[in-house]
Amino acid sequence: MTLLSVDRTLEIIDILVDRGDVGVSEVAEQLCVAPSTIHRVLETLGRRMYVLQDEDTKRYLPGPRMVAMSDEIDLVARSRRLVEELGESTGMTAHICVLDGPDARYIHHWTPKARRAIGNRVGTRMPAHVTSAGKALLSISTPEQLRKMYPRRALPKPTPAAIGDRQLLLAELQTVRRTGYARNVEESERGVVGFARPVSKARVPVAISVSAWLADLQRGGRDSEWEKRIVDALYAASRELQSVYTRG
Repeated sequence: MTLLSVDRTLEIIDILVDRGDVGVSEVAEQLCVAPSTIHRVLETLGRRMYVLQDEDTKRYLPGPRMVAMSDEIDLVARSRRLVEELGESTGMTAHICVLDGPDARYIHHWTPKARRAIGNRVGTRMPAHVTSAGKALLSISTPEQLRKMYPRRALPKPTPAAIGDRQLLLAELQTVRRTGYARNVEESERGVVGFARPVSKARVPVAISVSAWLADLQRGGRDSEWEKRIVDALYAASRELQSVYTRG
């Protein structure tokens, strides 16, 4: 794809966002481009669910992918201060994640300046069943959603500590619902530990999580002590985040 075609695609998206719905001829006229060119771009966006075509009017509307992107941008803007405060209070890398099929997708982060901090994962995906954020989000999913995401009993195990059986995952999710938070101890990556809480009343359900190297946390005292401090900070952040999201 050339830079010109990228620019033209973004111009079409801008027009669609401004107007709410568009026809091929009006976009072609505004951009001084052949209608066939506009039609090809809109068809490509349609295949990727960024736009939808109304069957009756044949006009194009924002699709679910475009709406989801808009929602995520809003979520990041609202959560930026709280994510930074959570990271600073725990000394851990903090993330906001959404569920994308059976994966947790990272959409925002804050990383401490410590040399050994867990790095930025924004834009990456990890199997939800091996991450704290993913398990937090799975815990608020419906049984039907879980069945669709995990049709087979066997689950991939990126590390020896990861859950590799659907029944064990369902039991773990019951624990998450009971305690209110999810844990990941060397399940996604050796040496990494993470904790997360779901925020279900946002327009798009999210999880707020923190992660660090297990060895660094263990130097801060007994496991039960530092885990309680982290979970208390997560509870406070998730409650405020829920309040921020529900204010509209």
